[in-house]
Amino acid sequence: MTNPITSGRWSPSSARTIEAVAPVNLRTRGLLAEITPLSLAPKNSGDVLDFSVDFSALFDSNTDALSKVCSVSIANKTNDPSELTILWTSIVNGLACVFLGGGITDTIRSLTVTAATRNGLTLSTTVELAITGSDNCTPCLCDYPTLPDGTGIPPNTVILPGDAVLTMGPSVSTLISSDRIYTPDLSHYILSPDGRPLLTETRDAHTDVLLLA
Repeated sequence: MTNPITSGRWSPSSARTIEAVAPVNLRTRGLLAEITPLSLAPKNSGDVLDFSVDFSALFDSNTDALSKVCSVSIANKTNDPSELTILWTSIVNGLACVFLGGGITDTIRSLTVTAATRNGLTLSTTVELAITGSDNCTPCLCDYPTLPDGTGIPPNTVILPGDAVLTMGPSVSTLISSDRIYTPDLSHYILSPDGRPLLTETRDAHTDVLLLA
């Protein structure tokens, strides 16, 4: 089997990498295991850093390897502009890597990271991240490389001659949420001329880029 390709330009921080482990099975002894959340190294609100999950203990690395990060979700996330923000996700050096910026100080956010392997396994773990610092900082993305639709460019993205990013297709838009539009007094929602409720939609635009994983 082909081993994960090592990124020649950048490697995730070992100090900010945590190992996902299988839960202890005590059911045969009639016991319930106490679940202790995995905790990443604390992050200052103003830092923009990589955090990684090592899933290798959950599959046979001799015959399988991670192929992609399926999703990363942040529990209890608010609409505060300085809230913890996911800039990109990728498989780098065999790790599920998440690049994070911002964060509200003196809070703890739970991130659920889900990844898939080449042989079709889906692995998921939840980790906690404490946000430190004296002030909340909105992630500064002015110098951060992105595609026109805002998709972050991980360091192991395939770059063509002329610095063009190799993508797997055009930008796509995904519906995140939709809500009915109500009157100012919130007594009833507004209808279109044909009687359908008017909706306000939140969409996310992204492009799938080709990665060296």
